[in-house]
Amino acid sequence: MTTIHAIKSRLKDLAFRQEAEHRWIKVFPRKGEYWIQVNADDTITFESYQKSYLKYVLKFRDIYEFENFALELLGFSRKAKATA
Repeated sequence: MTTIHAIKSRLKDLAFRQEAEHRWIKVFPRKGEYWIQVNADDTITFESYQKSYLKYVLKFRDIYEFENFALELLGFSRKAKATA
């Protein structure tokens, strides 16, 4: 399973949209302009845009680190998620 597929399956409740540029995926479209890219070493690059301008870039070591960040960004906690 590729890292992209792993991200999609682990975060299946989040909205993903594959773009023409296959290396970047738009995530959480209702929350704003966020994009992720899985790098060759399986690290994840996360970019945030505001009105088409790059706001910030974050790097994550692996899918688990990204998942924790993503759930926080969307207002979920692991505890709430587990009991839901």
